[in-house]
Amino acid sequence: MEVLFFILSYIVFLVLAVTALSRLIKKGILKQGLFVFSFLILAMFTFLLYLNIQEEWVDLDFTSKINSFKEVYSNSQHPSQIVSNDSNLPFIVHENDITRGFESYKEAVIYAQEIQSNVYFLNDSHIVWRYDFQLPLSILLDAPLISQLPELPRGCEVTSLAMFLNYAGVNVNKMVLADEVKKDSTPYQKKGDQVFFGNPYDGFVGDMYNINNPGYGVYHGPIKELAEFYLPNRVIDITGTDFQHILYHVSNGNPVWIISNVTFSKLPENLFETWDTPSGSVKITYKEHSVLVTGFDDDYVYFNDPLANVKNRKIPQRDFVEAWEQMGKQAITFVN
Repeated sequence: MEVLFFILSYIVFLVLAVTALSRLIKKGILKQGLFVFSFLILAMFTFLLYLNIQEEWVDLDFTSKINSFKEVYSNSQHPSQIVSNDSNLPFIVHENDITRGFESYKEAVIYAQEIQSNVYFLNDSHIVWRYDFQLPLSILLDAPLISQLPELPRGCEVTSLAMFLNYAGVNVNKMVLADEVKKDSTPYQKKGDQVFFGNPYDGFVGDMYNINNPGYGVYHGPIKELAEFYLPNRVIDITGTDFQHILYHVSNGNPVWIISNVTFSKLPENLFETWDTPSGSVKITYKEHSVLVTGFDDDYVYFNDPLANVKNRKIPQRDFVEAWEQMGKQAITFVN
């Protein structure tokens, strides 16, 4: 459309130039008129030649440019995606004859939903998500209950991990895990109203054993790392996905380690604060808690609570989900 506009504009301009030339000739200024006319003709042919070259280039390279656009668009939608026939990335989605690998479960599932395909783990060794899967009405797993008290007043995360690993067939106790989990040794400091402390995304923060000393907890990354030591090539971090994925894995017979809070309902903002840490600011609440999800039905979520020492404790599903989402949708499971 733009090219057509320029061509028409140029024709109009040329007509005006010829008209001006005729007037110059009538006035006897022939030399100047011919110079102007020659310049305009040369400019016209140069412009048309340029358009012809552009048209030929577009014709010859049209397919490659479209393919390039598709690749850029695809990568912008799935930035960690690598397309190959033998991807080494952990999560795999098959699309016709193409294998697409993803770094994270979340990205793989998003793409699989778009094309109605399954997600595989570690070169097709496990199907970890089926696009056509139907959840059962209810399920309840028999995972072992382990109390974090009295030894680990802040050890809910490693105690829930101990239940997780014991269910998977690994005989390890909470005290060993408490010793092995990665730590952030940043000391507690407070200047005015601002706290400078460790980052739970990097490791356990503070004292796990003594409630009288400063301390907090640990988030999904270091827990997944420790779980992988005991279950190599079997642990899946499903953090950031919808709660339906927790229900999916529980319905497949695998409990899910999660981060929530001790009320299992959405907290008011005044119960949160922001710390400065060596790796950046982090928003925390001292109500943070970790449990092992073991079941569900239409109304409730069931879980083993290491603090209350209750097996298959139940909370209304809506409240449980809101609390889990508020804490960053952190969740880890495993494959059989």
